[in-house]
Amino acid sequence: MNWSIIRNLGIAAFICVSHFSIGADQTPDVKGKWMGKTQTILVGKGGHWPKGRGTWDKPALLEKDLVIDIKGQGTGRASWV
Repeated sequence: MNWSIIRNLGIAAFICVSHFSIGADQTPDVKGKWMGKTQTILVGKGGHWPKGRGTWDKPALLEKDLVIDIKGQGTGRASWV
């Protein structure tokens, strides 16, 4: 199982859900750079972790910087990177 894909889908889901969790009468301005860190538990090789240092007996605990640059926002709750 490729955990980096699951992590990326989780990030995308968070962005989508955060849009719906705010009241219908207000849409926040989310444009700009959002920075944070990803934390990954890796067994075998992953798309963003080609060296694949983890095993089932000792999974790799890895961290990378994450930057999401939201370039635009529609009139509703849609945004794009």
